[in-house]
Amino acid sequence: MKKKLKSDSPLRAATGSAHLGSFSLLRGKLKEGQCGECAVIHEPAMPHNQESLFWQYSFREKNGRWPTWADAMAHCEPEMKAQWIRELAKHGVVVPNVKSGGTGQRMEGEGS
Repeated sequence: MKKKLKSDSPLRAATGSAHLGSFSLLRGKLKEGQCGECAVIHEPAMPHNQESLFWQYSFREKNGRWPTWADAMAHCEPEMKAQWIRELAKHGVVVPNVKSGGTGQRMEGEGS
C-alpha cells in the first residue's frame, strides 16, 4: 500500500505535488562559489566532482544517462584531463577515451 502525504505536508506546500519529480527542485539553492553543475567549490578548469549526487542527477536530467569521469572532465583542457586520468588510474578508476565511450567505472578487483 502506497503511503499518501498529508495535504499539509511541507513537500506538497512547496511543490504543489506529493513527489519530488525532477531534480530542478534543488537548483538555485547553491551557495556563492559553488559550481552550478556539481555543487562543489572548484576552479572552472577543474573537472566536476563525479561523486557529487548533485552532479549525477543534474547530468542525468539533462542527458538521460548517468555521467562518467570522462563527462566530468569533458570541459577540461587536454593537459588537465591527462593529469586526472593518471591520478584516477592509481586508484583503479579507468577513464575511457571520450570517443570510444565506456562507463569510466572501477575495474573489477582493483582499488578499494
